[in-house]
Amino acid sequence: MTDPVRLPDKAKAVARVWRAIQEGEHIFVHGDYDTDGVTSSVLVKWALEAYGAKIDVFVSNRMEDGFGPTPATVQKLYDRGARLIISTDCGITSFAACEKASELGIDIIVTDHHNPGSELPNAFALVNPRLDSSLTDLHGLAGVGVAFKMCHALVKYAIKQGVEKKVDLRAGLDLVALGTVADVSPLLGENRSLVKNGLKLLTYRRRVGLIALTEIAHVEGTVTTSDISRRLAPKINAAGRVGDPMISAELLMTNDRSTATRLAYMLERFNRKRRQAERKAYKEVMSLARQEQAYGSRGAMVIVGEGWHPGVIGLMATRVSRHYDCPVIILCYDRTSRELLGSGRSCAQLNILDVLVSCKDLLSSFGGHPMAVGVSMKRENVACFKECFIGAFQGDGVARIPRDNRLYADDELHFSDVNCEFMDQFEALGPFGSANSEPIFFFRKSQVQQVILLGERHCRGSIEDDKGVQMSFVCYSMSDAQFPRGQVSIMASPRRVTIKGYTEIQLFITDVRTYEEL
Repeated sequence: MTDPVRLPDKAKAVARVWRAIQEGEHIFVHGDYDTDGVTSSVLVKWALEAYGAKIDVFVSNRMEDGFGPTPATVQKLYDRGARLIISTDCGITSFAACEKASELGIDIIVTDHHNPGSELPNAFALVNPRLDSSLTDLHGLAGVGVAFKMCHALVKYAIKQGVEKKVDLRAGLDLVALGTVADVSPLLGENRSLVKNGLKLLTYRRRVGLIALTEIAHVEGTVTTSDISRRLAPKINAAGRVGDPMISAELLMTNDRSTATRLAYMLERFNRKRRQAERKAYKEVMSLARQEQAYGSRGAMVIVGEGWHPGVIGLMATRVSRHYDCPVIILCYDRTSRELLGSGRSCAQLNILDVLVSCKDLLSSFGGHPMAVGVSMKRENVACFKECFIGAFQGDGVARIPRDNRLYADDELHFSDVNCEFMDQFEALGPFGSANSEPIFFFRKSQVQQVILLGERHCRGSIEDDKGVQMSFVCYSMSDAQFPRGQVSIMASPRRVTIKGYTEIQLFITDVRTYEEL
């Protein structure tokens, strides 16, 4: 861990927070509606409350409030008594919100990790490592990582003021691990340390809300980064996509078991609703994408539709971009509004955010990362925007990384190699995730024994190698009907999993080919 004093505006922000605590000012933590934003907000509230802060959490509802602090949400919090607002995982482009806060006499401290633009909002303090080009080792922090370091700075500041340490921040690393993995932040440097220790806390299940959530998600034994990304974070995110994100925040803050169970079931219902909305939208979006391809849209796509739930548009953009290997913007409107809302995803390291800057006169708002953005625009601007956006990715001026369809393995193994001793050494390389990918191994000439449908489009089963060693497997890339039978070769990563109290080593198959195909 490096000293939090390195963060921009850290000293100014912490001194202002300390003054608010001492003077009894009402503080609101204003978070984004995804897992990173929710965990950031809960972490800040927990740490500041230990020092006597009068503090509440407010998480934006995407249907009612939009993204990040807005003039409307600032006014809402002012009416509820806010005199200091701390944004988490958002705020670096909230120009109008900061101006509104200034008019009302509220100070805003922005803690964020998103890329800043050429202009900065008029906030009291901007705590974002990306504002300092020399802090490259901290640029990969998630929003919850930035929040954690600000809390660390507050603890150090309090000690200098003669106040003993009131909180052990290590007890909040479960929240840091959740937000960091869910936001697909690189698991290198400090992030790796934060997540590795946070996973231990998640496994110990000390937080009441996470006990309920892991039970609902059927997560047993050791909690892994895969459990977060596949089972836990989707349920937390679902509240922000199709429900009320404050439910997620309340789940992580509650100390009452019955309340936690009730809230966890609500997240599960939100997640089912999200999947239904996603399935409906996906069929329509892919049909329109095929039409775009037929019309000659090769370098990029802009897909426009009606009635899709705003909470699943980003998921659709990701799937279409991956399927067609091109940058995609998906826009949706309803009959009651002249505004279209949309999300975009890119590929092959093409900077989609820079392209939106070149089209900014046609947009009402936009923001995000080079690979993922959100946009809004008036209906009458769609045709011009489409021409501008697609045109930016056509011609020889676009530096595209060629798609490599070859499959790579880190080594070739036999099933007999994958024993407990091997797994002890393998797991020491973790936690696995962005920038620290899980090693993949090639297993040659195996016989499929059983294949069973898992969920709606995945499968599981058992497989035996030519030495008679049998292992169970899970494959998330194809259903039971798609999975080949007979003699196959596979690419897979081994994991230790616990099912109904029994721990075994299981292969997570990423690709499978019949032996004849090789």
